[in-house]
Amino acid sequence: MTALNISTVINHAPVISRVGGEDVFAELSFRRLGGVIELVCTRVEYSAHTGRYLRDELGREVIEEEDAENAAVDLQYAAKAALGDEYYSLPADPYDFGTAVDRELMSIYAIAAE
Repeated sequence: MTALNISTVINHAPVISRVGGEDVFAELSFRRLGGVIELVCTRVEYSAHTGRYLRDELGREVIEEEDAENAAVDLQYAAKAALGDEYYSLPADPYDFGTAVDRELMSIYAIAAE
C-alpha cells in the first residue's frame, strides 16, 4: 500500500491579511529579518474529510523594506489567481496585502520612535 503525502507548510510568522472564503483562502505573513522583510503567501484549504487545514506556499519574498509593499501586491495577484474565479472578487481582510504591509511597517517605525 502506498502512502499519500499531503503538503502542509508550517509558517510561524504572523498573518497580517487574507483573501478568499471561509474554507479556501490565501494568507500573507510578515516577518522582519534584520534589515529585510520576509513575506510568505500561503493557500489554505479546509478539508472536511480530515478536519485539518491543508497549506500550500504560493510565494515567498525576502526583500528590502522599500520594495515590500509592491511585492505584497504581486503576491495578492498570485493568491487570487491560485484561488480561482470563485474567490477572485472577494475583498481582503482586514486590508489588501499592500496596505497591510504598509501599516505593519508604519507600526514598526512608530514603536521605534517612542
